[in-house]
Amino acid sequence: MSHSATSLPPARVAGLLLCGLLMPSIVTAQSSGLTDGTFISVNGGFQPSEQILKESWTKAVYGETASFDTNRKVGSGGLFEVSGGVRVWRNVSAAVGVSVLNTSRAATINGTVPSPLYYNSARSATHSLASDLEHRQLGVHLMAVYVYPITETIDVAFFGGPSIFKVSQDLVSGETLGAEASPFDAISINGVTRTTSQKTGIGGNVGVDVTYMLTDMIGVGGLIRYTAASISPDAPDGVTITPTSFDVGGLQVGGGLRLRFPSFF
Repeated sequence: MSHSATSLPPARVAGLLLCGLLMPSIVTAQSSGLTDGTFISVNGGFQPSEQILKESWTKAVYGETASFDTNRKVGSGGLFEVSGGVRVWRNVSAAVGVSVLNTSRAATINGTVPSPLYYNSARSATHSLASDLEHRQLGVHLMAVYVYPITETIDVAFFGGPSIFKVSQDLVSGETLGAEASPFDAISINGVTRTTSQKTGIGGNVGVDVTYMLTDMIGVGGLIRYTAASISPDAPDGVTITPTSFDVGGLQVGGGLRLRFPSFF
């Protein structure tokens, strides 16, 4: 006795067909879900780019000219950055980020001071400053972001745009010489006066961010960005700064927390 194949109920057949039609859409939605909605990134990192800032000045002492100078490295240090954005079209988002770098460096003041007894017989003097000459960079970065999903949990974001930097730099504006005493063959620098220059520079930024989502809303990631701008600090009266303008920003490397939120559009 032959048996015919068992037939599926019409409702079940219709359900299987519907799942088959919807499956590509579900997979696509999962892959592109990383590009939906709004995001917030919080990073800690390091900016290795630095350069030498030199200051020099002179003053009249005993009818001759005393000269002084100091130099130190500025620009490198630990970095904190937070950014946020919103998807505006497909895989493209508009974002803004704020980065903060604040470092302090030591410096040594070197001077040559004329003698009160002999012409053209300058004496050398030095004075060390602890790590209390601050250099601060506040960067605001406007970015267009293109997100490329690699898997359901990993994506790579490419971004770029203009940057605005506000830079605050502590400068040495003068010195205080120690009291003279016989036989006048030595002189000391007892202290310095300081001033702070604040300038704003406009430049740009470009970079890449890789994100791995641990859950639908929380992930971790790494950031590589290059920013650039140039400023010319205001030199104190009588002080020459070399170079007269210097770069801020530079290569920035970091990593941290990634937060994703559903689209509100």
